[in-house]
Amino acid sequence: NLRKNFFNKRREIVTLTLLFRLQAIFMAFWVVMLAAFPESMMQAQGWELTPELQQMAKFIALAFTGIAVISWMMPAWAGSNIKKPAMVMGVYLNLLFMAFNAFDLITGAVPANGTNLGGFVPQIILVVLFYMKSRE
Repeated sequence: NLRKNFFNKRREIVTLTLLFRLQAIFMAFWVVMLAAFPESMMQAQGWELTPELQQMAKFIALAFTGIAVISWMMPAWAGSNIKKPAMVMGVYLNLLFMAFNAFDLITGAVPANGTNLGGFVPQIILVVLFYMKSRE
């Protein structure tokens, strides 16, 4: 009985609101890295930072800012109808990002290093948790 209560309490802690907030923080991390440290980001890919890549990093950071803001605000906007946006943004969007990243790794567009492979870990966790919580 104690074991069952422990797992039920843990299940209550992880909510879709929390997952949306974690996704927003994850995206904000990328915004900061792309906007403040573009050279480090490009070096991790094995690329030289050119003015064109720096400009592209700014535009990607802007797009990621939009995703972060939408993710942060979605629980308030969706209210009790949060499960459908959770599937779209938490599962499908993350799977799409992962598919693009996997394609780049497979084709050799980016190196298969710890940075690039490790980036899948938070996304996999988010996808699994968003999926599970959307189905409850």
